[in-house]
Amino acid sequence: IVERARVGLPGRGRYIRAHKRTGAGFSADNWAMQWEVDNDSAGVAAASFEELTVRNYDNTWYLYFSYQGDEWQVAYVSAPTFSELGSQLSDSANWETIVIGTDEKDPNVRKIDGDYYMNYQELAHPNYELPVIKSGTPDFDSFTTIDNSIMQQFVNQHGSVDDTNPGTIVYDAEKESYILWMNVKQGDNVYSVYAVSPDIT
Repeated sequence: IVERARVGLPGRGRYIRAHKRTGAGFSADNWAMQWEVDNDSAGVAAASFEELTVRNYDNTWYLYFSYQGDEWQVAYVSAPTFSELGSQLSDSANWETIVIGTDEKDPNVRKIDGDYYMNYQELAHPNYELPVIKSGTPDFDSFTTIDNSIMQQFVNQHGSVDDTNPGTIVYDAEKESYILWMNVKQGDNVYSVYAVSPDIT
């Protein structure tokens, strides 16, 4: 399990931790911490960490995350083993920034039909736009934006939003469709919403 300090907990965004299960069941006694990276550690240039995704592609581990410097940015580190992700993350000189635009965070990465997709949160947009980008490689060195209007469709029907998250994309084999699940906050209310399409694009 990889975690970061979450909303409502002391030190939100302060660290990213990895734990390994050492026994049966999921109680706290059956997990041992493998590594921890603090945002105030030497070599780490981040005021805060936010949502992250861990994936293994072609025997290489990737940790995609967002961090706050002068603005929010999306980056990743990679390593041949899971345990080495911590040492890569502990020095921001190893961070590979995925240059998308300005003020983006909370990457969610999936590999679908040989291509790599990332949906993320774009804070510069007044209604927290949730773009989806597509790349032929897991480093997203080059990519195309395949949808930049998900939240606008919601706003057109239900009004402006105060906050949201990038959600996650899953494939439903029974429905033969892709489903995007996400949460949207309007005022004091938080709604779970979804979009369904037979085509990822």
